[in-house]
Parts: sequence; structure tokens; C-alpha cells
Amino acid sequence: MKTNEKTDIERKIISTELLNENTLLVISKSDEEEYPRVSINYEKYDEVRSKDLVTLTPDVKVEHNDQMIAIFCKEGKVLRKYKLASVYDIRIHEYVGTSNMHLHYEASKYQGAKVKRLVADKK
Repeated sequence: MKTNEKTDIERKIISTELLNENTLLVISKSDEEEYPRVSINYEKYDEVRSKDLVTLTPDVKVEHNDQMIAIFCKEGKVLRKYKLASVYDIRIHEYVGTSNMHLHYEASKYQGAKVKRLVADKK
């Protein structure tokens, strides 16, 4: 079976930030894509792994600190507000379940680590 998808797309790194001793936040973009992509690189079991988290469209906002990455999406028909869509736990490198998502976000936000915000480029 043949596919037309390119698996090895060359991506240009826009920004990187070390979140903790094991996790690197990477913002990259290829020439074929309209918006940049947020991903993380981390080491687990002596192997470097990478996960794509979200594409930074104008309707997406990302907050992060050394414990979590929170992804917000604009929702609503009349008043479009940012709502928490998912939380990625950096310590265990897994998404937090939806039942604990808001509690995990609030706990990670107020445990002393300053929350930083990624914003999509204005066009």
C-alpha cells in the first residue's frame, strides 16, 4: 500500500526552552504548514522521545511551567472564550485524565513555578 504523506518533513526550529532537566519544549514550523507546532523532546529509558502536542492556531493558547503544559482552545458561538482543553504532565510525560484536568492545572499553577504563555504569531 502506497501513501502520499511525507514522513520526514524538514522543520525549522523557531524556539526551544528547557522546562526541566529532562524535557525540552520545541516550537517548529515547516514550509508546508501555515502555523507552528508545539512539541516536546524528553529522555525516557535512555532513549530520546518526541511528542507533538498542539498546532499554534489563533484559537489556541498554551501555558507551561516546569510541571505541566496546559492547552486552551477558544470555544463558544457568541462569546468565544479560552477553555482548558488538555493538560500534559511533564513529570510522567502523559496527558492528565479529563476528570482531574482542572485540579491538576490549578495545583501545578500555584505550586510556586511561574506559568509562562506561548502565543501564536499575529498575521
